[in-house]
Amino acid sequence: QPVVRLRSQRERLWHTFTQNRTAVIGLVLVIITIFMAVFADDCELHRNSQSTVFGREAIRASVTQSFEQFDWDFEFSSEEVEAAGDLGYYLGAYHLIQPAQDGETQTYYGSTMVILRRQADGTWKITRYMYNNSPPPEG
Repeated sequence: QPVVRLRSQRERLWHTFTQNRTAVIGLVLVIITIFMAVFADDCELHRNSQSTVFGREAIRASVTQSFEQFDWDFEFSSEEVEAAGDLGYYLGAYHLIQPAQDGETQTYYGSTMVILRRQADGTWKITRYMYNNSPPPEG
């Protein structure tokens, strides 16, 4: 029973937190800051059926706009991760559910590829981030 009570307490805490718009905005800004820390200054974002976004600050503006909608459910699955020398890549799939303007939900499936380069200080940063929608998986 303590687990049920703890879950209930977490749910109440989350509900209270989400009712505080300033706290939610603060959390979103922290998430964006952490997310952007892994992008190189000269990175590129290649998006599904949209123009390429060049540079960390332009990507930050684009990501901030996406996070402002913030009413979506997102899942990633990794398919392949490799590194050799100063380059590495990640291939994965995603499943996104978000509300549509008509009040229904929209479901998207897609694939993503991230290319990373080792920086002079030894850290790995994203230099290219690409994603595109695809048909739902079979089965």
